[in-house]
Amino acid sequence: NIQEYCSAVQKKKITVPTSKSYQEVLSMLRDPLIRAKLEFFSSVARDIEPFLSLYQTDRPMIPFLFEDLGDLVKHQLKKILSSDVVGEATSLRKVCQVNLDDKSGLKDPSGVDIGFCARKSITTSKASEKEKYMFRRACRDFIQAMVVKILNKSPVKNPLLQHLGWLNPKIMADSKKRDAAVKDLEVCLDILSDHKRVESVKCDTIKRQFSWFCKAVVPEDSEEFKLFNHKKDRLDQLLHKTMASKEECKELWSVVEQLLLLSHGQATVERGFSVNKETNDNNLKGENLAARRIVIEAVREAGGVAKIEVTPGMLSYAANARNRYRQYLQDEKEKEKRRECGLKRKREEDEIHGLRKKVKIMKADAEQLEQSANDLAKKAEQLRKVSFIVESNALREKSASKKASVKDLEKLIEEKEKAMGS
Repeated sequence: NIQEYCSAVQKKKITVPTSKSYQEVLSMLRDPLIRAKLEFFSSVARDIEPFLSLYQTDRPMIPFLFEDLGDLVKHQLKKILSSDVVGEATSLRKVCQVNLDDKSGLKDPSGVDIGFCARKSITTSKASEKEKYMFRRACRDFIQAMVVKILNKSPVKNPLLQHLGWLNPKIMADSKKRDAAVKDLEVCLDILSDHKRVESVKCDTIKRQFSWFCKAVVPEDSEEFKLFNHKKDRLDQLLHKTMASKEECKELWSVVEQLLLLSHGQATVERGFSVNKETNDNNLKGENLAARRIVIEAVREAGGVAKIEVTPGMLSYAANARNRYRQYLQDEKEKEKRRECGLKRKREEDEIHGLRKKVKIMKADAEQLEQSANDLAKKAEQLRKVSFIVESNALREKSASKKASVKDLEKLIEEKEKAMGS
C-alpha cells in the first residue's frame, strides 16, 4: 500500500527516499481527489479493455470493426454530450459526424458521467466545490480528446469500413436488412472497382450472386448464420464452408477473400515478433526460424502438444530427418559451388569489359597521335623546318606503339573469351 509506505516514511520507521519519484508520489497522495481520479481512469479502462482484448486475435474482424468501434465511441459520447445531440446521432455514421468542437453540445461539468466509483469517491472527498467542478471538467475534456483521437487515428471514417456490414452473417440471415446489405455491397464494389481490385463488368454479377446466396444458401444454415457470434466464431470458416465451393458464388467469393484479408490491427504482427524473440537462438538461420514458427502455429492450431495426432507419416518423416539433412548440406554445397562459379564468371566478364574499354581508349589515342603527326608533317613541308619532321616522327612512333598494344590486348581478350566459352 503506497499510503502506508509514505506514512511509515514520515514516522521515520524506514529510510526516507531521496528520489524524485517519491516526492511525486507524496504530492499525489496529498491530492484530495486522487482516489476519484484513479477510479475515473479505471472506469474508462474498463470500457476500452474489452474492445482491445477482442481485437487481439487472428480471426478476420474487419467487417465488425466499424460497429464495435462505433458502439465504443457512442458510449463515451453519452458521458459528455447532451441528450439532444446524442439523440440526433441515430446511426453509427452520424456518431462519427458529431462536431466535438461545438461547446454548446457538451454537458455542463456537473452533469458529466465520471463513473459510479469516481462519483462515490468525489462525494466523500474533502475537496472544495471548485476543485470538484474542475475535476469533472478535466474528465470531460479527457473523454472528448480521447474520442477525437480515436476518430482521427482509427479507420472508422473510412467509407469502405462503414459499408462492410453485408459480410455479417446475421445481416445475411435477416430478410428485412437484405436491401440495405445490397446497397452496402454496391458501395464496396464502387470503391474496389475505382482501385482496380474488381472489374466493373463483374459488379452486377457479384450483386446477383450475393442475393442468390442470401436466398438460397443462408436458409440451409440459418441457425448458424443467425446465432453467429464474432467474439468467438470465425467468419472466414463459415463463409468458406458455405460459399467458396459453390460455382454460383465464384465472383462473389473473390471479393469476400480480398475483404477478409484486410487487417484490423497490428496485434498478429507484434505477437509474431514476440514469438520470434522466444524461439530465436544465436546464429539461427532463417529456414530454421521459419520451421520453428510453423511448428508453433501447428501446435496452437491443434490446441496444445497433447492434442496433436502422431500419424505414421509424421513418424516416417522424423525417421528420415537425418537423410534429408545430409541432402540439404549437399544441396547447399552445390549452391555454393554454383555461386562461386557465377562470381568467377562475373569477375572475368568485368575484366574483359575493362579491357575492351582500355582498347577503345588506346585506339582513340593512336588515331589522335597519327593525326597530330600528319599535321606536323604538312606544317614542316609548308615552313621547310626539319624540327617539325622530328616531332612528327616521334608521334608516329608513339602511335605505332599504342596500336601494337591494342593488338596484344585484343589477342588477350580473345583468349579469355575462349577460356570462358570452354
